Amino acid sequence: LGGGEARMAYSDPQATLAQILEPNAVSFTPDSKRAWVTCTVNNATIELDMEALEGGGSAVLGAFGLGTRDMTSGRGFDGKSNGTSLVEMPSFGCKAWRQPREVAVVQAGAMVLMLSANEGRPRLSVNGEEEVLSFESAGAPDYTGLQIDPAYGFGATGDELDDVYVYGSRSFSIWDVTWPGTGPQLIYDSESLLEETLASLLPTYANSLSSANGTHDQASVARGPEPSSVKFGMIQGKEHLFVSLEQMGGAMVFSMSNWGLPSMAASFQGY
Repeated sequence: LGGGEARMAYSDPQATLAQILEPNAVSFTPDSKRAWVTCTVNNATIELDMEALEGGGSAVLGAFGLGTRDMTSGRGFDGKSNGTSLVEMPSFGCKAWRQPREVAVVQAGAMVLMLSANEGRPRLSVNGEEEVLSFESAGAPDYTGLQIDPAYGFGATGDELDDVYVYGSRSFSIWDVTWPGTGPQLIYDSESLLEETLASLLPTYANSLSSANGTHDQASVARGPEPSSVKFGMIQGKEHLFVSLEQMGGAMVFSMSNWGLPSMAASFQGY
């Protein structure tokens, strides 16, 4: 579903489950026996059994949320539009919905891994406008303008500085999806690596907007560089990930150590 049909409000009594979930993209396991459907604005994936679908049975193995990244982990994130590319931990509780636009599913020995580029995307109104709130707080004035989720506002507890939720974790993640119906199990998250690298590599261009030149740091209060896609490939026998950036543009290349193990890690190779 797309267009206005997929933008009906959750509370609309005419909305179907498909319209509420807003399925976005589909990826298949290497053996083509299962499929993963991303529901970006809902921060969820749906797992399908393709053999059951072919047989006319119930194909849905489950719908699974992808959780949040604690934005005070790693070195934090760049949540300020102040003309400076600086990744830092905020002084208040901040979490980010991962919300991948699409995922890639690959084989790693006996394991099946799902790769997600955690771009982030707000729900759109019937007019096609993003439903976001602008963060305003006397307790954290440097973060004024940071886009936050209106459904969670200034924290689930009502405290304006307690667990603010933003869109997109500005990272890529690797999940274990080996066993059908058990849901994705997080193995690795790049945390602040993307923003840190861009800030160091291109300090006068990092977190630019895709809409115009000379907009350095202006995407920092939205969803940062917006990693939108991640692909797996081999270079000289070594596992690599290629992460494209929608807002910032271009692609980042990472080599992976300890591929498929809990201790796996990414090392930046090029942009």
